[in-house]
Amino acid sequence: GLGDRVPGQWRGRDLFNEPPAEAVFSQIGYPATDSAVAHGAVDQRDHFRLLRMAMRDRQWRMDYSFMRDGKRLEPTDGNLFDLQADPGELNNLWDDPAYRTVRQGCIDRIVAWFDGMDKPEALFGMRP
Repeated sequence: GLGDRVPGQWRGRDLFNEPPAEAVFSQIGYPATDSAVAHGAVDQRDHFRLLRMAMRDRQWRMDYSFMRDGKRLEPTDGNLFDLQADPGELNNLWDDPAYRTVRQGCIDRIVAWFDGMDKPEALFGMRP
């Protein structure tokens, strides 16, 4: 297997032999403008100072503005879609009061994923 060739500090899963993940998470943007990655980037347009997080499971997809310049934001703008009822993602449920609990549950999952993630200085800058 690959176990003897993959460095121990790498985290991930075997897409061929392990069951699918319950949810997948992603981010776009720079976690902090004082990070080496941000300073070394060719493209430092202002909007990359905003870190957006996303989560998707079998029913829901959510993304929202999570952090700006290394500081967490209140979750005030985002997208929430019911992929089973709305596979074309045409009906954003973010502001719908009937989905407040679903929205908060997805936010909690994103926060837990982020808090459990390794945060190397090269990507996240100097931590306070």
